[in-house]
Amino acid sequence: METILYGDNLSELLAASTNSILDILAWLPYGLIHFALPFIVAILLFLWGPPTCLRSFAFAFGYMNLFGVIIQLLFPAAPPWYKILHGLNPANYSMLGSPGGLARIDQLLHLDLYTTNFSKNSPVVFGAFPSLHSGSATMDALFLSYLFPKFTPLFIIYVCWLWWSTMYLTHHYFIDLMAGSLLSLIVFTYTKYIHLPINEELKNRWSYVEIKKINIFKLDPLKLSLDDEIDNNNNINRGSSRLRSGSIQQYQYELNIISRTSNNNDDTIINNNDDDGVSSPENSSVFENDIPRSFSRASNTSLESQYDLGTYPSKSRID
Repeated sequence: METILYGDNLSELLAASTNSILDILAWLPYGLIHFALPFIVAILLFLWGPPTCLRSFAFAFGYMNLFGVIIQLLFPAAPPWYKILHGLNPANYSMLGSPGGLARIDQLLHLDLYTTNFSKNSPVVFGAFPSLHSGSATMDALFLSYLFPKFTPLFIIYVCWLWWSTMYLTHHYFIDLMAGSLLSLIVFTYTKYIHLPINEELKNRWSYVEIKKINIFKLDPLKLSLDDEIDNNNNINRGSSRLRSGSIQQYQYELNIISRTSNNNDDTIINNNDDDGVSSPENSSVFENDIPRSFSRASNTSLESQYDLGTYPSKSRID
């Protein structure tokens, strides 16, 4: 599979040349940090993370390992050391495991830390896919990046360091590492949007007044687009209503001005007729009966017609 995907066996290439310094550098993340880091992450989350984030870490870390073991049992896969020892011969569960490159660590330290445990006591001999070393390192890095986002590059370097160590020690192929990291990313993403509180980067957990979580419904791009369209339509409707109401008010305002102007003209004509000896009641009745209020005295067209034709004087001319 490695040769098909990448053109060569990366694990064999990395393990081709070994020395004591590289052995120690590979042993640190694989044999020590891997087991200690989850406890360190848990302490950091408890002290500096928001409340309940430690519970989320336990949830994600536990289910990631559970799913990984289930996959290992359903789809057994031999690690690189099997090919080194047995070639392409068929495997079976009666075979014993191997410490791979960790046997050199026992020789360097003059201890039996891995040889006996991997050779005789390994519970899952063919459990290389997915790599739970890679899954655990990725999960640790994701939660550390959640807690301290400024140091995310350092956490990525740690994951790459562990990837190299597992292939150098002939315990995993690169595809095993990718599968473990992908499994962690899936579980972490689910935990982030369902359980994990928002990190506001306060001093410590006791600085939090309330717990906020991500609302996945507000992040739905389709829902956001629909809401924006509804808001825009509402704004347009409100604007149209204001324009219509403003036009009606303007129309009524001008009608009031014309009405007052007509009354003033009526009074002036009546006064003039009084001076000529014509009785004001008769003239008043003539004007009121013969010239409808809806007609302009300046022309024989109605106000409504003038508004329809656009020939009626504007407000500024009336004023």
